[in-house]
Amino acid sequence: MESTAHASAEALTPIQQLFLSPQPFYSPQAAASLLGWTPLEMETAIREGALDAERTCSGWRIGWEAVASALVDQQSLREVEAALGEQAPAVMPELCRSGELRVALPRWQTLMLARLAEREQLDAGDFLARHLLDLAAAESDWLAEAIPGFDAALAWPVPPA
Repeated sequence: MESTAHASAEALTPIQQLFLSPQPFYSPQAAASLLGWTPLEMETAIREGALDAERTCSGWRIGWEAVASALVDQQSLREVEAALGEQAPAVMPELCRSGELRVALPRWQTLMLARLAEREQLDAGDFLARHLLDLAAAESDWLAEAIPGFDAALAWPVPPA
C-alpha cells in the first residue's frame, strides 16, 4: 500500500513538485520528467550546455535552479502562478505574479499580436510577456532603480547575483 505522502506527491503537477517540494538536485531522469523532456532531449541539453549539470561519481546531477529556470523558460509565469494556486504568494515574488493592463492599440498591432501569438501557440498576453523580457533586459539598470524588487522579479526563479 502506498504512503499518503507518496500518493500526494504523485498527484502534484510538475510545477507544484518543483516549487512546493524542491530538491537541491535532480537526476537527469527526474529533471526530464519535470520538464516534459525525453531522455534524448535531456542528454542533448546537458551535452550542449543548455542546462547546467554537474558530473558526479554516480552520474549527472542538475541543481534546482537550473531545472526551475528551464521550466519557467518553457511555461508562462501566468501558468506557473495558476498551477501554484493559493501557494503562489509564498513561492513567487509579487512582481512575478499576474497583473492586468488594458491598453488601446492600433488595430494592425492587435491583429499582429494575435497572429504572432497564434503562430507560437500562445495567447497574446503570454506572447507579449515573453517579448517584453527583451525590453526589460535592455532597460534593466533604469528599471531596477525605478521599481523596487525589479531585479529579483527579472531573475526569478534564480535569486539575483
